[in-house]
Amino acid sequence: MSARVITWIIAACAAFMGLIFFSKQVRAILSVIFRGIIGAACIYAANFLLGGLGLFVGVNAVTVLLVGLLGAPGFVTLYAACALLA
Repeated sequence: MSARVITWIIAACAAFMGLIFFSKQVRAILSVIFRGIIGAACIYAANFLLGGLGLFVGVNAVTVLLVGLLGAPGFVTLYAACALLA
């Protein structure tokens, strides 16, 4: 085999490994974004339902990120903190 063929094989393997590595990170980021969007919608719905009880959580970057990263436990934590601090 010539050096040129070996170089192409190494480059193809490196590109394949890079795609695998970055696809996992992109998938994780998209998952957090999707869960954040769903979490924001749930916060809006909970604010509508629990607003009469005085439980209101603002929708901002911090709350959406918290719900996006933690999911349902983050959502419950937001409203538990709101109830404790109210």
